[in-house]
Order: sequence, then C-alpha cells, then structure tokens
Amino acid sequence: MSSIQSGTSEGHSGKLKDSSLLSVLGVTSMQEMLLALTSLDGLSNAMRKAGLESTNLIFGIDYTASNKYQGEGCFEGRSLHTIQPGLENPYQQVIKIMGKTLAPFATSNFIPVFGFGDVKTSDWSVFKLKPEGECVDLDDVLRVYNAITPTVALSGPTNFAPLIYQAIAI
Repeated sequence: MSSIQSGTSEGHSGKLKDSSLLSVLGVTSMQEMLLALTSLDGLSNAMRKAGLESTNLIFGIDYTASNKYQGEGCFEGRSLHTIQPGLENPYQQVIKIMGKTLAPFATSNFIPVFGFGDVKTSDWSVFKLKPEGECVDLDDVLRVYNAITPTVALSGPTNFAPLIYQAIAI
C-alpha cells in the first residue's frame, strides 16, 4: 500500500495533485515510510490525509497448502493457519492489523469473509467463512476464522481470480 492517488487536476498544467502516503508523510521511500509510521492510528491518519474517505472491507483467506510449507520455515514448523491458545498466527495478526487500520473508513455494516484454495474450492471458487451471513465486526471475523479454519483441508493452487470476481459482485 504505497500510495493512494487522488485525481484532482491543478489548473491547465495537467498535473495531478500527488496525495500518496509518501508525500503525506514527507518521505521518499517505502523504508522511510515504515520508519515514520509508529502506530496503526498513525497509518489510518496518513491514509485519511492522502484522501481515503471510505472503503468496503472484504477478507480473502488463502487456504492453499503453501501455508503449511511456508510455516515450516518461518512459523516454527507450524502451518500459518495453526489455531492454538496463547499463539497468534500470521492470519490472525493480519486480520487484526487490516481491521484496525481500515475499520475507521468502513462504510457498510458488514464484512464479507471468503476462503479459497482449499480442497473443496481448489482454484475455481470461494466459500463464505460464515455461511449464514456476513460478519458484523472484526471480532466476528476472528471468531469465524478461528472456528472454521481447523476444519478446512488445505489444497491449491493459488488463484485470486474467484475472490476478485466475488468482490466485484459485492
């Protein structure tokens, strides 16, 4: 998420007003930006200054077998989807970070959450993590993720197209 552009033109020169996160923070590289941002609230404020007004939040959870293999090298040999009391897996961390960062901009009263890449959907479809409806807030997203994930059989291959088409339909 290196920049958010606004399409405001300035006069007849044809130049677009630059409202990237880099310019809002007064830095010139992603590395400097990461050093300048010290909190999720700071990131949300910078996004607001860069012109983000609203968003429709959607989560896509990758249930491909690569999560098992990647976890072997970077998550102490566990799948990146390991649900264990007292241990926050990378997906739980990202759900919290994205939710806290983007929640102030959410315009709907629901959060769609889809899984893909499992044995049932493979690379051609998605499934709702909450079949009876949408999640109502971030806590609901985490609750549903924690309940469903241990029952999902990882597979693949990775294909984002079905998730993108689902997001477009929403």
